[in-house]
Amino acid sequence: MRSLRAFLDRQAHHFEKGGRLEKLYPLWEAADTFFYTPATVARGSSHVRDAIDLKRMMILVVIAALPCVFMAMYNTGLQANLAIDPAKSGPRRRRRRTRRGVPAAGIGSHRASSMW
Repeated sequence: MRSLRAFLDRQAHHFEKGGRLEKLYPLWEAADTFFYTPATVARGSSHVRDAIDLKRMMILVVIAALPCVFMAMYNTGLQANLAIDPAKSGPRRRRRRTRRGVPAAGIGSHRASSMW
C-alpha cells in the first residue's frame, strides 16, 4: 500500500493549480480520498449534532413518500382498467341521431371494440 501512496503523491502536482491536468483535480481527489484519508480533515465540530438517528430519519422519508405511492397505485389501477374496458371510462352519453336514425358525424360514433 505504500507504493500506491507514493505513486499518488508523485502524481499530485499534475492535478494542482497550474498543473497540466488541473481540470481533472476533482476526479483525482475523489480517487485519492477513496483509497486514503485526506490530509486536511476538520479539527472542530463540523456537523450539527441532533438527537434523531438514521433509522428515525428514514422512517420520516418513508412516511413522506406514502402519498406518492398511493397515487401511483391508484393511477396504475385506473390505467389498467381503462385499457381493459375503455367503454367504462366515463359517464355514458346519449347518441344524437339525425332524422334517418344514423348517428351524427363525430358524436357518439366511436366503437367500443376499437382500440382508437
